[in-house]
Amino acid sequence: MKRLLTTTALVLATATAGVATAQDSQIRNTVSNEIATLGMDIDVSTLSQEQVAELYTIITSTDDSGDVAQRVRAVIADNSTGMSMDDADQLRQTVANELATYGMDVDVALLTDEEVSELYAATTSTDDEGTAMQRVRGILAGSGAVDMNDPETLLVVLNMEQSQFDAAVENALVSTGYTSVDVSNLSTSQKAEIYTLATSSEMGTDEVNRIGAIVGM
Repeated sequence: MKRLLTTTALVLATATAGVATAQDSQIRNTVSNEIATLGMDIDVSTLSQEQVAELYTIITSTDDSGDVAQRVRAVIADNSTGMSMDDADQLRQTVANELATYGMDVDVALLTDEEVSELYAATTSTDDEGTAMQRVRGILAGSGAVDMNDPETLLVVLNMEQSQFDAAVENALVSTGYTSVDVSNLSTSQKAEIYTLATSSEMGTDEVNRIGAIVGM
């Protein structure tokens, strides 16, 4: 009788584990598919169960797509900080290679783990090349790869001419309603911050207000 009870318990435990495994696989597939619709190419097999569960909660929420994308990127960024040294180095090298395809020679060692994750999401997204380039430049403009005491590094990192960058900042100001601002009166750091905010995938009222604060409006 004791052996029968033990065997029964083992069968039930195995069956429960099998159901849990199937459910985990199904949830991971759902998360992977939903992340892809946000334009992100992420290997969910590298995520912990806790992170997958958190992503599942986020993508099945009723939040607007901008908030969902921002929260998803935050979870993915947290995952990159928990990577092994080899995996983290590999991710940085992947990002460096992707940036090179855009003609950008960036020292990725100067980037934070979060910046690397954001760049990875941007460079592997399903966005068209122009949109992806804009997002990449926006991230880099506010990153550790740019020395604000040396304006030339900003242009080198972004692979842009000064006139091209100033025009982009001016367009950002016009599109956000700050048409009276003279771009030539702004510092390099102000331009970089405005450009970063204006090209953010989460651009909204808060970002517009922050731009206004930068230009004193």
